[in-house]
Order: sequence, then structure tokens, then C-alpha cells
Amino acid sequence: MLQQKKSESGLALGNVVGSNIFNLLFILGSASALTKINVASELFIDTAILIGVTLMMYFLCRSKEKTSRPEGIICVLAYAAYMAYIILR
Repeated sequence: MLQQKKSESGLALGNVVGSNIFNLLFILGSASALTKINVASELFIDTAILIGVTLMMYFLCRSKEKTSRPEGIICVLAYAAYMAYIILR
């Protein structure tokens, strides 16, 4: 008997995100319990940029079903600016 393909992409996405968050927190928690973890100060700037880009992408994705040309240009310019920042750092 053939099974029909169900569109349960939300469930798959939730599994991936939940698994990654658990693995990240579990591994970092275990490692930090065993030894001290030093963090470079540049990572705080990168984290702030990551949060900003994530919020920007969230609002761009929620606006329409398709990405418009200006939205694509914004994404490419944000990527180029971040790459320039990384190279100059």
C-alpha cells in the first residue's frame, strides 16, 4: 500500500530547531561544567549582528509569500557588509 506524502514541514522544522538548541546547550553546559570556557569579545558583536539579521529575515519572510527584488538586494547588501566587517576585523 502506498503512503501519501503529508506536508508536515512545521513538525520537521521544529524537530531540527529543537534538536540543535538542545545539543548546543547540553554540549556547552557539559563542557563548561568540566572546564572554564574563554569567550572572545568579538563574539558579542557577532552575536548582536546575528540577532539583528535574524529579526530582519523574520520580518522579510512574514511580509509576503515571495521575496521581492528590494528585499533580495537588502539581503545581499547585509551579507556583503558583514563579510567586509569580518575581513577588516
